[in-house]
Formats: sequence, C-alpha cells, structure tokens
Amino acid sequence: MWEISEIQKRATTKSANNTTTRQLEQIREIEAQDARSAEVTNKHLEPIHSAPNAPGIQQHPFVDGIMETPLPKGWRGMHLDKYYGTINPDEHLANYLTQLNLFSNENTILCRIFSTSLKGSTFHWYTQLLTNLIDSFEMLKKMFGT
Repeated sequence: MWEISEIQKRATTKSANNTTTRQLEQIREIEAQDARSAEVTNKHLEPIHSAPNAPGIQQHPFVDGIMETPLPKGWRGMHLDKYYGTINPDEHLANYLTQLNLFSNENTILCRIFSTSLKGSTFHWYTQLLTNLIDSFEMLKKMFGT
C-alpha cells in the first residue's frame, strides 16, 4: 500500500513540476514580447521636433523641452486600456497616473507619455491640439476635460 501512495506522490510532484516549468516558459515569452514591444514603443516616443508646415512631420502640442525629456530608466510602456472616450476622463487619468507614477511623476514625463494612452477620437483630438500650446500636465488635464 505504501508503494502506491509513494508512486502517486512522485507522479503528482512530477506533474506539478511540468506545470511550473510551462508557466515559467510562458512568463519568459511574455517578458520577451514586452521587451520587443518596449523597443518599438521607445522608438516611436523618441523626441519629436516640430517643423512648421513640413508635410509628414508629426507635431506635438507641448512647449519646448517636454518631448526632449528622456524616458524613465527601464521604461517598457504601460499595460493600460487605451481611452476611447467611453469612460469618465477622471477615471482614465486616475488609471494613467497610478501606472505611470510607478516609473515617474515628473511633469514632462506625464505629458510626454499621455498620448500613448489614447485611441480613436480622443487620440485624434490630441493630434489636433496646437503646437506649443501645453506647458504642464495640469494644463493638459484641464484641456482633456477634467
């Protein structure tokens, strides 16, 4: 009787080890995907310089210096649902600040990364803001409607 119990324990332990190994492999793959996504995100968030009336050059609504601020060390992007305008803007800002404050609460970083949390009509709204209009995250929040 003892032998069957011992065999069952070993089989259960082996099964648990296989499950743990598969889970660790999945975690490593997700981390690798996150790292690849971060590389792409960081390339797109490199400083964008305004070029008045230059076709094809994206402009931003911030005063000089904001977009030149380096991203936080270890920045990999946020795991945040993009804002489409379907929830309260205050709720979106609270979610945004909660996640971003894990990396930085610097005014320029809050401004610089904000557009990555928008999608659809709200992102379109952001792209239509005038160049050199916004000088702080407080001003951006007011314009966002909170």
